[in-house]
Amino acid sequence: MERVFSLILRGRDTIAWVRGEERMAFPATARPEVERLAGGDELLIYAMRGT
Repeated sequence: MERVFSLILRGRDTIAWVRGEERMAFPATARPEVERLAGGDELLIYAMRGT
């Protein structure tokens, strides 16, 4: 089942990396919201003003 999540980014370098790599990197620290992501889920990118 495909799910949709919001991904809030700031910083031009960060946004450029995510768009260029077409993937997202997360810290090794266990985070419940990251644990819920699965292949096929959609991330809607929100870029903060000024980036």
